[in-house]
Amino acid sequence: MILSSQRRVNVARYLLEESPEPPVDVGDLAEGVAAIEVSKEPRQVTGVEKHRVYVSLIQSHLDPLHRQDVVRFDHDRNVVYPGANLRTFYAFAILLPGSNIQ
Repeated sequence: MILSSQRRVNVARYLLEESPEPPVDVGDLAEGVAAIEVSKEPRQVTGVEKHRVYVSLIQSHLDPLHRQDVVRFDHDRNVVYPGANLRTFYAFAILLPGSNIQ
């Protein structure tokens, strides 16, 4: 179930391949994930694109990733750290049939 969302996979991709040192602010994470999804540089992402991803991360994605220790989501500080299972999650996601990750 957790692997069924491309957005969750994009969170892992951003944290592993593109993010600065942890912790990562959820706003910055949303911008990075939006950039992956719309094939733009992060600075080119519109406020609407970033907001759409931000809301989705908060409402649907960060808590399940946190429960599986893919990320550690600190609600109080609104930041994300890589979790112990981040690399394993991403590796499985890449191996899934139909994955467009290279």
